[in-house]
Amino acid sequence: MFNENDDYSDEYDEYDDIPESLIQERLFEKQMNIIFFYKELLMKESEFIGIKNISTFKILDIIQNTTTYSLNVLNDRLFNKNILTCDQIEIFKNMYSELNIEDSSDKIFNIVADNICNRVYI
Repeated sequence: MFNENDDYSDEYDEYDDIPESLIQERLFEKQMNIIFFYKELLMKESEFIGIKNISTFKILDIIQNTTTYSLNVLNDRLFNKNILTCDQIEIFKNMYSELNIEDSSDKIFNIVADNICNRVYI
């Protein structure tokens, strides 16, 4: 599991004093660190070796833009690819959990993986 450095946890006693832009910046940094950590894990999988050629930001973008809505649209096109192994699905589940993304399922993980692979290998 990703172990975030807690340097910032006691830095501010009053959250009201922190500008919204700083909060958003820290959230973005945390998301990027989480994605980077799981990207490193996925690189060890033979199907994802090319993931090193895609930016962490682009992976985050793909994840954020793959939702239940896109799943419903793809169901209309009969997206039934299961390209992830059980271990890879666990990696995606853990990543989504740490990103606090509740909109997740094995099908969404497979769509995200397919989008990443299409981006990397095409």
